[in-house]
Amino acid sequence: METNTATAMPASAPAPADDTRNLFVPTDLSTADAAAVARVAAGDDSDSSGSGVTIYMLSSGTSTERKRLHMQHIVFRCVLGGHFHTPQRSLLQGDGGGDRARVLDVGCGPGHWSLDMSKAFPKADFVGVDIATYGHHNLPANVTFETKDVTNGLDFPDNTFDLVHQRSLMLAYKTEQWPAVLKELIRVTKPGGYIQLVE
Repeated sequence: METNTATAMPASAPAPADDTRNLFVPTDLSTADAAAVARVAAGDDSDSSGSGVTIYMLSSGTSTERKRLHMQHIVFRCVLGGHFHTPQRSLLQGDGGGDRARVLDVGCGPGHWSLDMSKAFPKADFVGVDIATYGHHNLPANVTFETKDVTNGLDFPDNTFDLVHQRSLMLAYKTEQWPAVLKELIRVTKPGGYIQLVE
């Protein structure tokens, strides 16, 4: 597959002259995806039908995008030293003997975080939501994936989840959408639960 490359610019210090890090931009966008990107660049983040559905900026169905998201998942896990940083390990392990812990993964993409967490904590239930559909197969019994757009509200009852996880969506929402998104995440989180934002 052909890709465009551009040298990555480091966030803090200038890169050494022999820096070989590159950013890879897929050029395998379908005509519909290319049109969607053009609409977003022009300030329109809805689909072409005008239904107000948020579009996925990158081509979610391509193997290139899935590989990029998987690599990103691995990098986050390594850099952060694990999948989560809330004091809920015993709850997720089911040590309390009560109800199973419920975990929501917002903007889950292909679901790498939810799938890894479901293996580590088989006594907890995981729900991944994303605006793109990834066609998951052969899922563990404690994982489900649903197509949902948090900016349109989530159809879960109040106080449903012990842990709500969201990462890498800093640029997915418009500035004016963030307060409503955070309010929605708080609404579905149980009292005493945690929201983990990794941005």
